[in-house]
Amino acid sequence: MYNKKMKICNQCNAEKPPHMFSREMSCGDVTRPVCKACVKQQYNKAYYAKHKEALNEQNRKRWRENKERYAEGHAQWWEEHGEEQREKVRERGKIRRQQEKTDLFGLFGYDACKQCGFADMDSLQFHHIHNDGHKDKKLHRGHHISYYLKNPQQAKDKLQILCANCNNKKDRQLRRTGGEQ
Repeated sequence: MYNKKMKICNQCNAEKPPHMFSREMSCGDVTRPVCKACVKQQYNKAYYAKHKEALNEQNRKRWRENKERYAEGHAQWWEEHGEEQREKVRERGKIRRQQEKTDLFGLFGYDACKQCGFADMDSLQFHHIHNDGHKDKKLHRGHHISYYLKNPQQAKDKLQILCANCNNKKDRQLRRTGGEQ
């Protein structure tokens, strides 16, 4: 039901009370069709676009003049919140790595050890077929799973899914034979 005391903004389509709209001075007691918040947003965007360089220079100047104060505030904030932030980053990384691993398993189309058929996802690992995992990790700086998700054909050519037990056996066998399969 439409409330006569409410008005709909032509830009954001939100229903708002009349005091949220500016008056159109040339028309007497008529309010503008766009709410104050939308007008302010339009004005701020236009102002920033027009004065972008001056505003950026002003911010750089303020930063140069107050560099020590900002550094102290930054250091104090990290002292108070640093461990909490580091924990959040670790947790997000853990979730991201687990999701990437799951996505890479999905790329292979099976979720069991290639040798013994063991299917516990927590125990499955990627084994480098050509025994070049150390080179791979170094080349991609530890982001080899992300790399293989972007290059699925290389993943299928270089990796196989093994359980931790079979992967460990294979690694011991490779060490005994000097790296030859």
